[in-house]
Amino acid sequence: MTARPRLSLKDVRKSYGDARDREQTLALDGISLDVAAKEFVVIVGPSGCGKSTLLRIAAGLAPPTR
Repeated sequence: MTARPRLSLKDVRKSYGDARDREQTLALDGISLDVAAKEFVVIVGPSGCGKSTLLRIAAGLAPPTR
């Protein structure tokens, strides 16, 4: 039996901008992540790649687009 993950993100997408004007900036697309209890995870990447956006969505501070 596999334990349920403490954090699970499935196919997360986040875009910014006005959908009516079709001027959108894609910040995240297709991100999936499972984090088990007592597991240590590091998210690394260059500036502007969406690390903080992903953490804000995981914390419930920002809604995903999908």
